[in-house]
Amino acid sequence: MADPSTSPTETRRRDWRWAGAPFLAFFALLVWMALWLGTGGGRVFAPRVYHDPVLVEQTRTGMKASDPNGESWDRATRLLSGGQGGAWAVRYQTSVDPIGWPFAVETRIRHIISIESALPDPSAEQAIRRAAVDEYVQLRVLADDDLSMGLRVTDATRSQRLWLGWVCNVISILVALLIGYGLLCVPTSVREWRWAERERKLRRGVCPKCGYRLEGLTSEKCPECGTDTRINS
Repeated sequence: MADPSTSPTETRRRDWRWAGAPFLAFFALLVWMALWLGTGGGRVFAPRVYHDPVLVEQTRTGMKASDPNGESWDRATRLLSGGQGGAWAVRYQTSVDPIGWPFAVETRIRHIISIESALPDPSAEQAIRRAAVDEYVQLRVLADDDLSMGLRVTDATRSQRLWLGWVCNVISILVALLIGYGLLCVPTSVREWRWAERERKLRRGVCPKCGYRLEGLTSEKCPECGTDTRINS
């Protein structure tokens, strides 16, 4: 008969004792990659979007963004091209950075405002930013909540959670664990199959009482229980 120490149950216990620590380490690695690496190092940068410049004109009452459909736009254009310093071109740059691995769990929307003309007074630059941003929000991104909430005074960054990405990452972790469990069980399954095949071969042509092989007998009695083999002939 087979040795009890080689049974499938005992073999599986030994396999789990041997592979328990690597399996836990593999699980911890997956969690680390999906959480820490996903929110820090696994960043993918999307192409940036450059908006048309907005012309800002300096008036007696302060800075005012020119209306593209009005006379102030033409006047600001002439001032800017003439180098008189009464108008500046403000350009907006938007980038959306999806963050997460393997699926994005957060998006960071960045809005950068750049003034294309040199300004001698830093306070004037800040005033231009305020005027240009307010006008930009009202005229161009009124329907875009993300952009209108970010562009208020100066360069802004707004983050947005992607719960679907978190769900997909959890599912991917579970799938990876199932794959790891399946790979871990392959050696045990092979040994179980070989053990079952050996037991089947041993029981093929074996006396049900004593286990004596009935094929190719050279003795008239079973060497295990003493049963006379001539009774079965």
